[in-house]
Amino acid sequence: MATIIKLRSGNFRVQIRRRGQYASRTFLRQVDAQSWAMETECRADRGEQINLPVARKTQYFRDLIDLHIADMKEVRKPLRRSKAYCLKTLRKEVGDVQIDHLTRERIIWKMLKRYTHLDPVIVFSRSDIK
Repeated sequence: MATIIKLRSGNFRVQIRRRGQYASRTFLRQVDAQSWAMETECRADRGEQINLPVARKTQYFRDLIDLHIADMKEVRKPLRRSKAYCLKTLRKEVGDVQIDHLTRERIIWKMLKRYTHLDPVIVFSRSDIK
């Protein structure tokens, strides 16, 4: 039987231990968690492997931005004007960078090099990371 735990963040973690296999996944909605748990338990009962690695669908930074926007729409939380502008600018400026080449240090270094003592909205709206 699957165990569904509500996390402090409001997300739901599903843990399944069945026939010597283990699988775990986190969801925004409890309905999605229950659905995945039932599907995964059925696969385990049929003898299929349930803990297969998930292929990464995001290769570029723009994919992450699009995923974030889709998640916001899914939970019916609209993007405000400044956040929409920041995401649009980031997508335009940094969207073509592969995720493997984008590091925290690289972003911080570029931002500090060019814009010091500025508001984060201004920094992201004028970014030149490439």
